[in-house]
Amino acid sequence: MSDEDYYENRLFGMLKCERNCRKDWHEKNKDYFKAYFKAWHEKNKDYSKNYNRWHNINNRCYNTNNNDYKNYGARGIANYWRYDRLGFTEYISKLEHYKKSGYTLDRIDNDGNYEPGNLRWATAREQQQNKRIK
Repeated sequence: MSDEDYYENRLFGMLKCERNCRKDWHEKNKDYFKAYFKAWHEKNKDYSKNYNRWHNINNRCYNTNNNDYKNYGARGIANYWRYDRLGFTEYISKLEHYKKSGYTLDRIDNDGNYEPGNLRWATAREQQQNKRIK
C-alpha cells in the first residue's frame, strides 16, 4: 500500500459518518486531515516501530498461542519491560547503532531475558553467529 493510499484509507475511516450528516464538512476539510495524518505518521514513525518491537517480544514471551512461544516463553525467557513500553523504547534508543540501516534488536545471551545489558543492535551476520544450540 502506498503512503497516499494509507492516508486516504485512514482519512476515510476517520471521517466516515453513519448518517452522512456533515458530508459537505468532510469534503471541505479532507485535505487538512490528509496533511495532518501524514505529518503525524512522519513524526511518530519510530514510536510505531518501537511499539511493534515491544508488542512482538511480549507475544513471543507470554502468548501461548504465538507460534514462537515454544522458543521464548516456554524456555522461561521474559521481558523486563513487559508493562513499560516507554522504558523499553527509551532503553533501546540509547544503544549503539540505533536507527542504523541493517541492524535489528538482538539478545546477547540467547538464554537470557529481554533486559538491560542483554540487548544490542546487531547485523544479520552477527545474529547468525549468536544462535543457541538446539
